[in-house]
Order: sequence, then C-alpha cells, then structure tokens
Amino acid sequence: MPAASRAAHRLPDAPRAMLVVNPKAGGGRRGAALHQAIGILVEAGWRVDWRSTEGPGHAERLAREAASAGHDLVVAAGGDGTVHEVTQGLADSNTALALLPAGTGNVLAGQLGLVRLPTPLNRVDLPAAARALTTGLLRPIDLGFARSCRGPGRFFVLWAGIGLDAEVIQAIETSGHKLKQMLGPAAFGLVGAQTLLTATSAHSLVRAGDLRVKGDLLMALISNVPLYGGSFEIAHAACLDDGRLDTTAFLSSTPLATLGHLSAVLTGVGDSSALRFDRQSERVR
Repeated sequence: MPAASRAAHRLPDAPRAMLVVNPKAGGGRRGAALHQAIGILVEAGWRVDWRSTEGPGHAERLAREAASAGHDLVVAAGGDGTVHEVTQGLADSNTALALLPAGTGNVLAGQLGLVRLPTPLNRVDLPAAARALTTGLLRPIDLGFARSCRGPGRFFVLWAGIGLDAEVIQAIETSGHKLKQMLGPAAFGLVGAQTLLTATSAHSLVRAGDLRVKGDLLMALISNVPLYGGSFEIAHAACLDDGRLDTTAFLSSTPLATLGHLSAVLTGVGDSSALRFDRQSERVR
C-alpha cells in the first residue's frame, strides 16, 4: 500500500487518541515516564483513552476498535512488536499511527528520529517524544503486505524477513520474550549467533522487478526502511514513502564464508557483494 499523498498535514484540534500500552515492553520499567508522557498529551489538549495489552494479538484488536470508534490516532506505547500489531488493526482505516517508543529495538522510532542510533543502546526520553507528538505533522507512509501459504498475510512497516531473520524472531517469540526481558538487545545477537550455527538454506527463486535470483537462499529482507535491527543500514536506498520495497537476498555458501559475508554486510567492512543481490520494486515473489 503506497502512500497515497506525499503532503504532510497538521493534526486536528484536540485530537482523540487511544494509547495502546504494552506493559512488558522494554522490560516493563517505563511506567513513570509513560505517565509523564500521557500528562503532556492531556495538557496539550489531547483527549486520551488508554488500554494495556493482555497478550499476543490484543494490541491489534484494540487498534481496530479505536479506528471503528473514530479515534484520530492510536499511539503505540511499546516496541516494534507493538507497532506491528497496531498496524494490523489500522490498515485500511483513516486512523493514524503514532509512537511512544518504550521497547527494546525501537527501529521505526529511530528511523523517524525519535531515538538516537543505534536504537537498542539508547533509551527514549518518553516525555520528549510526547512533546514531539503534540507539535508533529501527519505524514503518509508506505505499508508492505506479506502473503504466506500458511495464513492470511500480514502488513509490515519495517521489513519482512525470510530464512535466517524469520528463524531468529521465531526463536525470540518461542521463548515468551524471556530472553529479551533478561538480556535486552543482546538477546537478538545471542539468538542470531546460535541460529547461524545451525541455519540451513533453501533452494529458492526470488523475483523483484527485473531481478531474478536462483540459488540456495540463506535470508531475504524486503525492506521499507534502511535500518535493520536499529543498528545496521542494509537497504541503503529504502524510503518510507517512495512507493517501493527494497529486496536484499543473501545466498548461502560454506558456514565460514556465510559468517564472513554477513559480518561484512552488518559492519560495512569487507566485500559483501559476492552473495548479495539488491533491487527496488513494488512487488516481490
């Protein structure tokens, strides 16, 4: 879903906002700062309702209910997982998405300039983020849609991952987020290293625009933003409102070569071109 218009516009006076709070985001330690942020929104004339999520999928339901009730905005108070769920509930509605970044990665917040990079190492000043919301503009952005043979598909704001990326996220989710709560951002690095040791490739054909890549695929990222993981710029040409997605496909080789290749991609040191292919397009198969 490309951004229909590139023109930003102001919020309505006294906007009606639903705050969807993930109480476990960021280890669940942002309660005091979050209440300060809510107070700033109310002082600015916002009409704020808020609900805490109670489990997986609840943020999506709350966002959909808020859109149906005519709220101007839904404010995702959590991390990128909360943003992802809220996005599902707001797609195809006229209700806008806003952020109070309180999670572990906060990649979208980093892309929007609400938190310094690398985002996992910098805690967000939630009261400052709330003040930014009260003076900000509504801006249309692109929304990707990933269709799977296993389900009805999901919208995404950041990226859709195939292969290694998806395996890492699945491992984090399977742990019930306990690793994130214990280790914070380091959980992704630990699980990523463990997953890489046992990662297997799949013989695949990737089609993106005029790009055709056939081979043993280790990972593919279909990105709407340059940042990956809040720390690494992989999709250099990606933009939130250009109407295109950026596909980066990584082919597999020997385990040692794969490790060196991914290190070059993530650090920018060394040659990462041999097993990497990039293309911009509106559709990827």
